[in-house]
Amino acid sequence: NKKTIDRATTLMEQYLMKRGVSSYQSGRYSDSYQSFKKALVYKPGDTTVIYYTGLAAINAKNYKAAISQYEQLIKTNYSANQRIYLDLSRMYAIEKDTTSAIRIAAEGAAKYSNDVALATQEIEFSLISGKSKEVIAKIIDQAKKNPTNKLYPFYLGIAYNSVNDLTKAEEAYKSAIAIDPNYADAYTNLGAVLFNKGINTYNTANKLPQNKQKEYDVMLKKAYDQFEVALPYVQKAIELDPSSRVALESLKKYYIIKKDKAKMEEVNQKLKALK
Repeated sequence: NKKTIDRATTLMEQYLMKRGVSSYQSGRYSDSYQSFKKALVYKPGDTTVIYYTGLAAINAKNYKAAISQYEQLIKTNYSANQRIYLDLSRMYAIEKDTTSAIRIAAEGAAKYSNDVALATQEIEFSLISGKSKEVIAKIIDQAKKNPTNKLYPFYLGIAYNSVNDLTKAEEAYKSAIAIDPNYADAYTNLGAVLFNKGINTYNTANKLPQNKQKEYDVMLKKAYDQFEVALPYVQKAIELDPSSRVALESLKKYYIIKKDKAKMEEVNQKLKALK
């Protein structure tokens, strides 16, 4: 009865596939997932069926099931695996498994070295999870490969700022602005970095003993000079994005330091209006 059994198996797989497609097209994604999953019983290991099963699970928001299917796919030579890596990484992020999200993105980026989306995803998830130091070299590599992409120097600025290398962060943000002179986020972050440099100098000056008046005066002047350098970048950030809370907070700090109560209150009102 082997021929009969084989024929029956093929018919069952075809029937379940058609039912799965019909359910998917009707927006009944959970039913579609169940049909495709049953089809796998009759055609185990078939990459197309695995993909359909995973896709239906994604649309049904059954991410754990989708992850299970896509994890199987990346172990095969499925033709669309480049995209599968990207989607799988995002699903792990949705499930709040950032470690696995980074692992999959890194694995995909290594396998498909020219895929900008995978490389960017690994960088973004790494920065979000506080792994800035570990990803700096990869950001630099992508910046070299994509010299007109403003995101990479911007991400490099975030990474350097996270490891408290304010000078390199400043250089990186300026590189991003050189690519896009209207890049509001880069102006915002650059202004914040420059203000922080001034604040660090200001705080150091105030820790000096009273018998160091000359050194105090020199350092205080340096701090105020740094604040003045930061100001145009903050103002430009607000011009480009009036709702930028970070930029407005930086401007508020500036007016506090300058003891300009009227301007400080004006900025306060703008901040309150954002709530």
